Amino acid sequence: MSAPLSPHAELRRQCLQWAFQTREFTDKPHTDVLDVAKGYYAFVMGQSWAWVDQAPRGTSGGQER
Repeated sequence: MSAPLSPHAELRRQCLQWAFQTREFTDKPHTDVLDVAKGYYAFVMGQSWAWVDQAPRGTSGGQER
């Protein structure tokens, strides 16, 4: 039997689960699933979306201004 997860680890697990469920309906590749999970985690934690953005500075990076 394994030890219980910390609250943050449990939330990350839940975000991954949501991301994979979303992938089933949108047919996203697995590489996008991690970005979706990070976005869910950032949203729940009230953090900025900037750390999810993988584009270099000065480009849109999927985030409209």
